[in-house]
Amino acid sequence: MNPEKPGWSHSAHKLKRIRIHDKTDGCDWMKVTIERDSCVSCGQCWDTCPTFFEQNSDDSFSEIIEDFRSGGNIATGTPSADDEACVREAADLCPVTIIKIEE
Repeated sequence: MNPEKPGWSHSAHKLKRIRIHDKTDGCDWMKVTIERDSCVSCGQCWDTCPTFFEQNSDDSFSEIIEDFRSGGNIATGTPSADDEACVREAADLCPVTIIKIEE
């Protein structure tokens, strides 16, 4: 590790970013966004990853569970490391491809 740049290491004369997280913290390098206005309420995301997605009781569209929301926004959030795989699977299985993942 380069002590001047935490989270970076030197390899083959190039600096590369190392993803550091543990299972209790969110993956701060993964942002999930739901395009809620295009949701068809199929339930695929909350069935696949019920620890991160849920159905909104007012409009029946998908939303992110409150504990993982970014700034209280029901459509954006950061999953825990434990939920990363099921969030990816839910995004892959979404029939209208409205779940976007940024890294």
